[in-house]
Amino acid sequence: ETTDSRRPRSLLATAVFAGAFLLLVELGLRLWGFGNNVLYVEDGLVGYYPAPNQLRRRYGGVVQINNFGMRRPDISVAKPPGTTRILLLGDSTLYGGSYLNNEELYARRLEVLLNAKHGPGKFEVLNVAANAWGPYHKVGYVQRFGTFDADIAMICMPLGDIMRIGAYGLEE
Repeated sequence: ETTDSRRPRSLLATAVFAGAFLLLVELGLRLWGFGNNVLYVEDGLVGYYPAPNQLRRRYGGVVQINNFGMRRPDISVAKPPGTTRILLLGDSTLYGGSYLNNEELYARRLEVLLNAKHGPGKFEVLNVAANAWGPYHKVGYVQRFGTFDADIAMICMPLGDIMRIGAYGLEE
């Protein structure tokens, strides 16, 4: 057998190996969560927010988006009787990115701690946030959906966002 006759078989074997390798890489990336992005809704008031009713597995974490685009289980608009509601409005820090499970977010941890101390169901902490949100987005979200009968509202944002308030037309 000559070198020239072995070359096509060698190229075929290399192509089969490369194809199998790429298939394994693709499957591994899909299992890890790549290609399973959190989807967003474009909105004239808010700008954008996470699309409601999503459950995504990304980078080893579980991202659950509820019926109002919040990272938490579903809620009703009206607060349940005997419940204290805390509305947190924030940006990527509150949202938690796609690497953390919902249970690891500080909004969820606060809710668990408060309910452990005061009794189950006594507190709901609403996590209203998205990556790169500024003051305009937070105000727009409240205009679109309201405050959900919150007893306490906290705005979580970096100091730099305060400097941009005029740029968003919120100085009034």
